[in-house]
Formats: sequence, structure tokens, C-alpha cells
Amino acid sequence: MRKIIALILAVLMLAALCVMPASAAKDNQNFGNAKKVNDSDINMKSGDRDAAWDNTVAIPVKTGDSDYANGTAWVLWSDTAIYIYTEVNDKTPIILGTPDDGEYFNAWETDSVEVFIEVDGAQGDLNARTIGNAGDACWQFRIDREGMPSSYQRSGAWTDDFLVGSANNKDRFAWAVKVDGNKYYTKHKITMLGAPKPGEMGIQIQINDKTDDGYAQIRANDASGSWNADEFGFVVLVNELAVAAAPAGPVAVGVDTLAEASAGKNALMNPEFIEGGEGFNDKEGSYSLFVYDEGSEDFPKYCTNKAPYWASWKYDQSYIVDRIIFRTANDNAQYPRRMGDGWTLSGSNDGSNWNVIYTGKESDVTNTNFQYYSVDIANSTAYQYYKLNSDIAASDQNDFIIQLSMVILCGNAAGGSAPAAEAAAPAPAAKPAVTAPKIGDTGVIVLIAVMAAAGIVIFRKKVSVK
Repeated sequence: MRKIIALILAVLMLAALCVMPASAAKDNQNFGNAKKVNDSDINMKSGDRDAAWDNTVAIPVKTGDSDYANGTAWVLWSDTAIYIYTEVNDKTPIILGTPDDGEYFNAWETDSVEVFIEVDGAQGDLNARTIGNAGDACWQFRIDREGMPSSYQRSGAWTDDFLVGSANNKDRFAWAVKVDGNKYYTKHKITMLGAPKPGEMGIQIQINDKTDDGYAQIRANDASGSWNADEFGFVVLVNELAVAAAPAGPVAVGVDTLAEASAGKNALMNPEFIEGGEGFNDKEGSYSLFVYDEGSEDFPKYCTNKAPYWASWKYDQSYIVDRIIFRTANDNAQYPRRMGDGWTLSGSNDGSNWNVIYTGKESDVTNTNFQYYSVDIANSTAYQYYKLNSDIAASDQNDFIIQLSMVILCGNAAGGSAPAAEAAAPAPAAKPAVTAPKIGDTGVIVLIAVMAAAGIVIFRKKVSVK
């Protein structure tokens, strides 16, 4: 009986080993949970630290020759990309000045940060995969202290698949760098691996430190070396937001006509266009914002992918503007092309010195076709020149494209009166009722006597009322 029980226990233990998760059996290092962001939470135009990095996993990078350099890396993810931000302390910074011409050089022999992401399968299968699966396929993305990018896929053809330089890597990942003395900061946005999904993701972070007599390598997990992806540590991509979602603001509601949008305010028509940004073609330049033709079949609009989106114009005199009206174009609903948070309306009285009188939000206009949207402005200063400017597109867009068909201001002249050609005739004021004074008989007699003494003839005349 004891032998039978022992045999059963042995079988159960063997079965348990067979179903044990590979990652647990391999005992890969769990760095922690990487939280989720919206792409708009990370500014890839700057190496500055975004607020979101404070609320996600921090990975020490200190294994190896850390006497030379060391650092910390943070990992985030979105529906489109994997983000890594690394802070490096480098005791021996060396500037090489390598030209960004795409030519091969030993990029690992620079002050740089390398990010390795484990992928599923062999070359060309680009999905980031769960740690611990068979194989050690991975991709490497490097940024050096001077902003030079490079990338390579394990099992790729060396050196043909080792890409160096901005032009060669712009479709693989985005990057930013900031240098501050003996510190530098790198930011990766990796998009080529496809849409990330919640779960474990194998990752290695490596700092390369150029020295006078060679170079050193410092890693987050030294057990794996640089390329042994099946031994990488891992982060867990979780669906918890690193940045709390902002409360939803009021949704702008469009109207069909200018009369509805102006709502009784004086619309300043026919301004003089001065200058502005280029459009996609001659009919889509910034001057089109002031072609106030609702019935045109040419759909005049200002549409461009060149930042900033801007135009300046003037009026016949100075006006105190208290409302701005936008009209969307023919296909804003199909192709969201709005201004982002921070667009501005500025005023000037010489066309050179500008004062911002309103800073707008992307929610001031929604994605509809041929609708008017109005925004009230708290302003008490009269200006003759005005300028619209937007440096960024709305956060629901993947690229910079903005379009509007009209911009119209509402306001009155500095003295408070509307221009005669444009002002609506005011409704006639109601005449006040007149009540005759009550005069007693004595008063009437006295009044008649006085008038008679003065030689005034008193008579009655019948008046007809038409």
C-alpha cells in the first residue's frame, strides 16, 4: 500500500512540474508593473521628464562596471507604443561628434542606452512576447548621448540589418535626449513591435560608457548578458493608468448658420488678410479662412500638416473682440483635424507687438462638417490686428494636420458702437407713456388769465390721428 501511495505522489509531483509556467520555472527577474498612458502624456519632442514617469516601475541599471556609469530606467506603455525613460550618471562623458549620415560605426562604443525587447519567434515576427517562451529572439534600440539612434534584430544579417542614423530609424522608433553635465536622459518610443497588450514583456536595459581606454557595459540584469532574451528580466504591462484621466469638460455644440453662432453679437466681416501658413495647395492656404462664402463649391479652407497653424489679419479700425467663431470644413468628421490645447488668439495695434487675449482648448471645436462653433472671450482692449496660432494638433490625432474653413470675430469699435455697415439697426425704443398733470379749476383760471395778459390767443383745433 505504501508503494502505491508513493507512486501516486511521484506522478502528481511530475505532473505539477509539467504544468508549471515557463517563466516561473526559469525564475526570470520580475522588475514590476509598467502602467499605461495615453500617447499625449509623453512629449517626444523633449528629453524632459514627464509626470507619468513618477507613477510606474523604476528599474535600477547598476549591474556590471557601475563605477563608470549607472542609472535608472522607467517603463510605460500605450495602445500604440512601449516607452522607456532612462536617467544616466556618467563620470566620464565623451563627445564623439559622429556625423548623422547613416554610415556604419561601432555604435555600442559610445555613451549610450540600449533597450532590448523580447519578441515572439524569428526575424520579422515583431510581437512583444511573454517572457520565458522558447527561443531568445529580441530587438535592440539604442540612443547615444548625442542623439544618434541605431537598431538591430537578433538573427538579422550583420551588418546589413544594423541600421544607424535618424533617417534609417525614424520608422522603427522615436527618441529624445537631454544632457545636463555628467547626467543625460534618453526617451524611447518603440512602435514597430505592434500594439502592446497587457501581460509580461521581456526587457533588458543596458548603459554603454565610453572611456579613455575602451568602454564599459552596465545592465539591469547581468544574468542574461546583452542578447540572451530567454533570460531577460520582465515587466508586467498592466491596465492601470499612470496619469489620472482628466474630468470630461463640456462638449462644444456646433450650429448651422453664422447668425446662430454670433447670437446677436456684431460679426466683423471682410477683414484684410495679412499673412499665414501654407496649405496643401493654393485653395487651402491660410487666406481661405477669410473667404466667407458658405455656398462655394470649392470648399475654401485652410488645411495643412506644417506647424504652426497660423494666420494674421486686420480691420479698418480697432475693435474690442468678445467672441471668436470657427467653421469646420467639408471632411472634419471623416478626418479629425482640430487644433490642440493651447491654441491662441492674439491682438496688436501695430502688427508687430502681440498680446494673447485667449488661450483655447481642443474641445472648443468637435469633429463635424460645416458647423459653426463660438467661444466667448473676456477682453476689454481694442485691437486692429489679430493673429490665430496653434503649435499642436488635438490629442485624438496621430499626426499634425489641422483644418478650418472660416474664422470670424465678434466685437464693437473702441467707442462702443458697431460699424455702420455691419451693425444691425437697433429696435426703436418704446415711447414712455405721458400722464397729463392734474390741474384744479383755480389753476386753469389763473393760467388763462396770465396767457391773456401776455397777448396769447387761445383757440382749439381739432387734430386728426393717423
